[in-house]
Amino acid sequence: MKLLTELWIMFGFFKKLFSTPYRNYSANQVITDIDNGWKPFIIDVRSIGEANGTGKIPGCKIIQPHFNIQKIRRKIPQEGDILVYCAGGVRSSKAINTLMDSGVEADRLVNMRGGFRAYASNGGKISRR
Repeated sequence: MKLLTELWIMFGFFKKLFSTPYRNYSANQVITDIDNGWKPFIIDVRSIGEANGTGKIPGCKIIQPHFNIQKIRRKIPQEGDILVYCAGGVRSSKAINTLMDSGVEADRLVNMRGGFRAYASNGGKISRR
């Protein structure tokens, strides 16, 4: 019993260590939720060249590289969900951490795991404009 208790405590520690205060959605969940009427404020944190080359998620309001995300802080609405994505999901999580550091509430922020590559490969609609 003691071993089970210790394992449970360790599990809780590691779960907390690797969890994030913001939401992580799969590309499929993003696609389904948008198709069902979800309208987050969408930020693409890839370079303009990447976005122009592969397209973007329809409704994307801002394309701003992750390392300069603080420059657009004032353009982000005060309420509602914010979907942040990049090519694979790493830069968007970095951008989200910067946004949280600048005062955006974590429960409003959504990172798309797998990024735009996963979104496109799972049949997500793409805007080329």
